[in-house]
Amino acid sequence: MSNLSGTVGFVPTMGALHEGHFKLMNVSQEQNETLLVSIFINPTQFDKVSDLESYPRDIEGDINNIKLRFPNAIVFTPSVEELYGNCVNVSKFDLENLDKTMEGAYRQNHFQGVATVVYKLFDIVEISTAYFGEKDFQQLQIVRLIARKFFSQIKIVGVPIVRHSSGLAMSSRNNLLSEKELEEATLLYRTLFSVKDKTRIQSVEKVKQWVLEEFERHSSFQLEYFEVVDEATLQAIENITSKIKARAFIAARVGKVRLIDNITLSP
Repeated sequence: MSNLSGTVGFVPTMGALHEGHFKLMNVSQEQNETLLVSIFINPTQFDKVSDLESYPRDIEGDINNIKLRFPNAIVFTPSVEELYGNCVNVSKFDLENLDKTMEGAYRQNHFQGVATVVYKLFDIVEISTAYFGEKDFQQLQIVRLIARKFFSQIKIVGVPIVRHSSGLAMSSRNNLLSEKELEEATLLYRTLFSVKDKTRIQSVEKVKQWVLEEFERHSSFQLEYFEVVDEATLQAIENITSKIKARAFIAARVGKVRLIDNITLSP
């Protein structure tokens, strides 16, 4: 997509839009002359066919909501054939170990799929800046790496997590939760909020043990991981110092729904 006027802010999405996505669009519109939004459910970032098939879809509704809030936005809805041609293959990128921990450890080839579609999108749209939510912070760091390596002209902006009044991070997957599960799911944020305080006075090891015990007390949850890492490298750290920007990450299943969240631990 070329011949777009002025500075172009790009918000790539997979649809099933919520207030988190609209926050990205708000920021993009405030900072650029043109707002470009893509809706594309990327098949290569799903490690299970069932997850791809169950991903919520309402492209017509999404487009209507975008146009209602952002009448001048340009909405781009490429097909799988447009981006991948006749062969849906994952490219192999050196992601400098950013893909080896947390989400990467639990979702095989997920980030190679993300890197592949981001590369393809950045290659066909002429944009100034791209906007990504910090809820998928590991993904954000990988996108920044792809931009540094291949698209130095594109600025990547991370936008803070948008939350419900309960603290639960906005997510398309929240639509799959029952009312009871929605209430229970606030445990993720409540845990992270407590972690932020605890890491000021306790070691990372002790805080990790507390998180494990906290989730053991809630039988409806299956904790997949809790990590405290260096934001830059996404490698686990044992001590939080003023020289490192630390962030805590958590992933857990509530019933059949998998949720993730994170919080900065730096002042």
